[in-house]
Amino acid sequence: MRFRIFYFSIVAIAVISLLIGCEARLKNEHVYGVEEFNELLEKSETSVGISTDTSNDENKEIDSNINFQNKASAITFIDSKILQDIRSRLQEIKADSDVNIITISPDEEEVFTFEPHGKEKSPERSTIYGRTYSKILLVKYNLKTGSRKVIGYNIPFIAVSKWNKDGTKVAFLGGGVLSLYDRDKEVFIPNVESTRSGIRYFGWNPDKDILYTEHDYSPAGSIYYTQTQEIVYNYETDISLYFKGTLNEDYSYATFKKLFSEEAGKKTGVLEENWTVITDNKGNIIKQITKGRYRDSYNNSMIYVGEKGYELYFIQDIQKYSSISEPIKLSDKYIYDAKFDADGNIIFVSANHEQSRTGKLINIFHQTGEFSIALEIHDAEVLLTPDGRGIYMEANNTFKSYTVENLKNKVNTKGTSYNSSIYEIMDLNIQQYDAASITEDVDNAYQTVIGAVKTYARWYMLGKSDMEALNTYFTNTKAPSLWAKYETSLLFTGSKLQERTDMEYEVTIDIGKCVFYSEDRADVEVYVSMGNSFGSGMGLQDNYEMIKLNGKWYVTGIATFSRSVQTKQIKQIVERELKRILDKDSEQRFSLENVQIGQIQFWQMSEPHHATRIEYSNYCKVFLQVGKDSVPDDSSVIYKIVLKKDEKLGWIIENISDSYLYGL
Repeated sequence: MRFRIFYFSIVAIAVISLLIGCEARLKNEHVYGVEEFNELLEKSETSVGISTDTSNDENKEIDSNINFQNKASAITFIDSKILQDIRSRLQEIKADSDVNIITISPDEEEVFTFEPHGKEKSPERSTIYGRTYSKILLVKYNLKTGSRKVIGYNIPFIAVSKWNKDGTKVAFLGGGVLSLYDRDKEVFIPNVESTRSGIRYFGWNPDKDILYTEHDYSPAGSIYYTQTQEIVYNYETDISLYFKGTLNEDYSYATFKKLFSEEAGKKTGVLEENWTVITDNKGNIIKQITKGRYRDSYNNSMIYVGEKGYELYFIQDIQKYSSISEPIKLSDKYIYDAKFDADGNIIFVSANHEQSRTGKLINIFHQTGEFSIALEIHDAEVLLTPDGRGIYMEANNTFKSYTVENLKNKVNTKGTSYNSSIYEIMDLNIQQYDAASITEDVDNAYQTVIGAVKTYARWYMLGKSDMEALNTYFTNTKAPSLWAKYETSLLFTGSKLQERTDMEYEVTIDIGKCVFYSEDRADVEVYVSMGNSFGSGMGLQDNYEMIKLNGKWYVTGIATFSRSVQTKQIKQIVERELKRILDKDSEQRFSLENVQIGQIQFWQMSEPHHATRIEYSNYCKVFLQVGKDSVPDDSSVIYKIVLKKDEKLGWIIENISDSYLYGL
């Protein structure tokens, strides 16, 4: 079995860097001081729009003389008493005590809230593991007129909202979707930027109505000019400064994209570096802090993630921080979300594919960097209440606000899951045999799907063949012959990957069409994306044929479609042609009498990978077992026949072989 593999981060950065190029580079990881750094900027071809004047003596000493002290978080929180008053006014309008407030306009006239969107009808895919996001309605209230208006339907749960300088526009980010609302025009623009990679963070220009985004593959993603609605991607411009957050009224955090010339890149092996820097509001770089992606700040503290989205670091005081300082590492895992609350606690959501059924943990650290709590949650992102003292979280298709103390009280030694059943919280495209018993079957079957995908992920990402998981989640069955366990063992033994212990990875599992044929049989479409901390990733898609044995679900067939008409046709073709094919080849080591047809599996091309649906298939692999009519074991002699679908002739046999049994 082969999968579609997409190596996105490294390739994208390399291509973008080669297109632009720059003469400046760091030498032997030397960290430049302020004067050196400004000189580097002067020589850089990418410093358009950034002031690099170092002739002023005061500017030369700015790193040590300016006080960066900030009085609050980068996201402006309001007083809790003001928030409570606004809640009371909203209750008069809506007559509902449970109002989920996202943000409030600076003039306190408009309030943006969210509500659950309700169930969808047969969505194409639903995420059951990893980067999961609930869907919401985005609602605007006008406190002066008492009006209520739904301005966004069925959008991912919002994790971050930021206002422009004059309070006329607000941008929302959640689930990789950036949306913008213009108060003057009363226009909501969903999907400001359309990108396959997803938007992971953004910031406003402190002086102008310009948005800067960050993508999975690049901390400096794109620039959106709100007045002209023009989007410029980083490979289309030589602008190198992308604003991300506010330090105070005078200074901002930004990503500085340092590009090296092709010649310099060949010498160093590096074509681009992305640094978090502090700038004034005109774009002068005041202090270079670190490589990595800015996430939030509180007073003089800052948190940032690694360049690939893995690892979370905490800097207690940026004023004192220098190149020789060591930040506090809070996590090695993939970071879905990270922010400070109003008390300076660090709240972040990290991958947890080894233990959690949802694959995510919310972690809370005290502002000193000391660990506080960790527990399992459903969504990949969380939202703080406007006063910064509550955390909105999804729980069983409803949203609740918890304080840090509330969450501490919910934690036990193993952590706590808010979701008792995947079936209850997901919108699933399920064809069911019995509405009374489907809930438990779906939940248990999907736990097996998650376990099976984890088994593949550990192999492809870490090179670890987990034989215990193989026995736990896979099985072989006969009548019909389905050999998922045998085929997966071929993957572990037939191809060698170097085992890695220095790499982290994250996995997202989507479920497509799901059919439960009976109380012990089901077919599930599975779509998986994986990424690792080295900047590469892969995707796979499959159809799992599942069986329940002794009350437990197993994956027994992969892209097998044993109930399909095509499977019956293939079996008849092989039975009819097998004697003629074998008689022609005198070198075959078996005779017709002791050959049994085993598993029949469907593939789709151009790139060879398993078919997710039978109608997509144009190749087929049939296992032949020699000597006995049973499921295979270590002593079995196995051959394979490959068939190809011809538009005119139908299925025709291409070859027979006893090598590379796992692949096509």
